[in-house]
Amino acid sequence: IPYNVGLEYQINRDFQIKNKDVVKQRIDNAFLSIDKVMDETLAAISSFNNNKLKGLIDNINKLKSEISNSTNCFVSDNFDNF
Repeated sequence: IPYNVGLEYQINRDFQIKNKDVVKQRIDNAFLSIDKVMDETLAAISSFNNNKLKGLIDNINKLKSEISNSTNCFVSDNFDNF
């Protein structure tokens, strides 16, 4: 391999690794924001102490769990094995 090709490969490799870390951090922050909003929503709904809202609370908890599972799968598939 010519020297310039090897050098360019190393420069691009470092950039891609750093870029991956930045993208992963932004994704983590976005999902943490979603989780925070869902927690605040659950707290607000739970404060009403209304039995009719129990189904809504259960659905929000289920959605939160599905989002968490999807997020973990996405991150592990795309970033952990990089």
